[in-house]
Amino acid sequence: MKLNTLHELLNEQLRELFSTESQVIKGLRRLIRSAAAEPLRQAFESHLLESRGQSDRLRRVGKLLGMRLTGKKCKGVDGLFREGKEVLKVKGDPAVRDAALVALVQRVVYYEISAYGTARELAEHLGYPEAAELLRQTLNEEYAADRKLTSVAREAIYPAVGAIAAREERGREEPFPQAEREEGVLVGAADGGAMG
Repeated sequence: MKLNTLHELLNEQLRELFSTESQVIKGLRRLIRSAAAEPLRQAFESHLLESRGQSDRLRRVGKLLGMRLTGKKCKGVDGLFREGKEVLKVKGDPAVRDAALVALVQRVVYYEISAYGTARELAEHLGYPEAAELLRQTLNEEYAADRKLTSVAREAIYPAVGAIAAREERGREEPFPQAEREEGVLVGAADGGAMG
C-alpha cells in the first residue's frame, strides 16, 4: 500500500471502517444469543441496528467521494472479536460473563470512535462537509452506544455480580484478620511489620 495524499488516507480509513461495521454486525449477532441479561441483549440488538445503518451511511460517504470501500479487512476489530470467541467459551457465572461481553463490545466501540473521529477530521480538512456530517452522525451514535453499555453494566450486570461477590466474601476469611490501621499504615499482627 502506498499513501501519498490525505485523500488516499481517508479512503483507507473508510475501507477499514466499512470492514469494521461488517465484522461488528456479524459479531453482535453471536453476542445477542449469548448475553444472559435481557437489558444487555437489548443494548446489543440496538447497536446491531445502528451498525447496519452506519454501514449504509459509509456506502453513501464512499459514493459521495467516489471511493471503493470493499476489499480490506480490519485486523484490529478482527482480533477483538477473536478474543470475544474465547469469552463465549468461558464457563461460570452468567453475570460475570455478561460483564466480559460489555468490556469486549466497549473496546470495539472505542476503536470505532477513534476511527470515525479520524475519518471525520480528514473529511472536514479535505473540504467534504457532507461526508464529514455523515461521519459525525455515526461518531455520535458510537458515543451513545458506549454510554448505553456503561448504563446497562452499572444497572443490570454489576449489581448481579456484586450480589455473588458478597455471598463469596461471607465465606472467606479476612486476609489480615488481626490487622490494624495506625496512622495510615496497615500493621499485620502475624509479622508485626508495616504494610502499605
